[in-house]
Amino acid sequence: MKLSKQLTFLGATIVATSLIAGVGWVTAKSKSVNREAVDSVAQTDSQEEPQIKKTEGGQKIPSPGQLVRSQDITKRKGLEPEDFKKVEAFKPFLDKITKTDQTDTTLRELQKERCKVRASALERIERAISIGKWNPIDFIYYVQEINAFTNNLLDVVNTSEDKLKCYELRYNLLKDLAQFTDVRVEVGSDPVQNSGIANGAWIDAEIDLLKFKAEIEKAKK
Repeated sequence: MKLSKQLTFLGATIVATSLIAGVGWVTAKSKSVNREAVDSVAQTDSQEEPQIKKTEGGQKIPSPGQLVRSQDITKRKGLEPEDFKKVEAFKPFLDKITKTDQTDTTLRELQKERCKVRASALERIERAISIGKWNPIDFIYYVQEINAFTNNLLDVVNTSEDKLKCYELRYNLLKDLAQFTDVRVEVGSDPVQNSGIANGAWIDAEIDLLKFKAEIEKAKK
């Protein structure tokens, strides 16, 4: 009888743990959409102030310091499984820049191969998120791998146009991770500090993206 009670208690514990760890898309999407509605109302009167300045004549002009991230926040929508296919969509470009060339040195070959294996890992993590199989243990590794993947890509590409695509991919991957993590923190599936880590990484990506865009504009002059 004692053994039966112990097994029953253990089964209930496993079920409860699984429910907490595997928060479904329905709950996550509902929380995200509700927060979007609140943010939209709260920002209606002030969202233009940090992005718009007035000339002496009273005409409003865009500030040169507009933030990509701040614009994304005001337009934030509920995440869908399809949002986590960015590495998959990036593959045609990845195949092009990592295509084997007869002139490649051993170092060059290794740099290209490194991009391929990291892309494969990131794509698997995205797929796990999209089907509700995300493992919270992978959180910090995912942040690190996104950053490492971007640096690896930058070692392979040569043109400013191609480098910009790499910076933009990093920005978009970290944006989705930050939003996904915020929802999980809200429903109690992740610790609060994960939100700060994810959003900090997103901000880092924006800073690097804006710096690179500034370099491109400076080179044109």
